[in-house]
Formats: sequence, structure tokens, C-alpha cells
Amino acid sequence: MKREGLYDNTRIVIVADHGANVDAKICPNQGEAQLPFRVEAFNPLLMAKDFHAHGTLATDASFMTNADVPSLLLEGIFDNPVHPFTGNAIMRDDERKQKIFVAGSGGWAPDAHNANTFKVGDWHSVHDSIFEPKNWKREMPE
Repeated sequence: MKREGLYDNTRIVIVADHGANVDAKICPNQGEAQLPFRVEAFNPLLMAKDFHAHGTLATDASFMTNADVPSLLLEGIFDNPVHPFTGNAIMRDDERKQKIFVAGSGGWAPDAHNANTFKVGDWHSVHDSIFEPKNWKREMPE
């Protein structure tokens, strides 16, 4: 992209759908949360390079979800962008994200569930940092 002169005027976003289990030395508080899953599974890769960005890579530990990706892509390009099918606003809604809910499905394999519908097991909420055990609570959304 740089060789072709496209890098500077391009926004690049790379995102994964989920994280992976990592060594307990990296997340030493995992056991304190007493959760039925590893919190790293909810920490997917999200990398973004904005237009005309230069310099060294920076790490940002802001509380985000994959639902933030469309707003990252559209920020500064469209005023008040909307989803083309639903008409709903596409925006980063940090107020709505004060607490998010995580549904445990008991496994990823479709044959362990109801065809196209996953069986939901335990619900948990989390806010601020997924790596702080005190930020997790077993509860269902209202």
C-alpha cells in the first residue's frame, strides 16, 4: 500500500471475533473471578490505523466490543451514519456500554446446540476492564 501511495489516505481496521486462552501468568486474577470461562476469550484483537497516521504503534485498553468496529470505520466520513437495513444510528454509545452482557453457550460446536440457535447457559455482566475480577457479575440482562 505504501509503495502504491495508498497507505496514508487509507483507514485500516483488523478485528478478530474472539480472543484465546493465554497463560495464567498474563492474567493472574482469573481464578479470583471464579468464572466458568477464561476472560481472555473476550479480548479479541482490534487494530486500527487512521488516515494519515504515522509513528509508533500505541496500545489502548479502552473498554470496547466488536460492535464498535462500524463506528470506528465511519468516524469522520459520514455525519450521523445509519445502518442501511435497520435505519438505526451507527455510533459509539459509551453510555449504553457502561455494562455489557456475556452469554455462555457451553461450547462452540453447532451440533451441541439447536441447529442454528445456540443454547444459552450462564449470563454474566462486565464493565470497564474484563481483567478485573470485581468487574464481573453473574446476572442476566433485564
